[in-house]
Amino acid sequence: MLQPEAFQPHLGRVFLAHLPEGGEPVPLHLQSLQLHPERTQTWLRQRPFTLLFTGPSTRALRPGCYELAWPDGSQRETLFIQIVIGSGPHGARYEVIFN
Repeated sequence: MLQPEAFQPHLGRVFLAHLPEGGEPVPLHLQSLQLHPERTQTWLRQRPFTLLFTGPSTRALRPGCYELAWPDGSQRETLFIQIVIGSGPHGARYEVIFN
């Protein structure tokens, strides 16, 4: 089970989202990690948090599951990535929610 500590050291770095159909992975820049202590229940093993990424608007990802590779290559996990904004001055914006 992924916890915020798995992402904290990689804030500001680029992860790679591997497409299910193959091809060149899409770079996603980890912009922020937001903890949600107000949603934490003592019986939960998962601490709620949200990751916010930016990526190229020319290669916007559809909402879905993607294998995400850590910047240092140490880990790969399949995560549901949701697009928040399809294009903007800094590219597309995405979020991954853990709850």
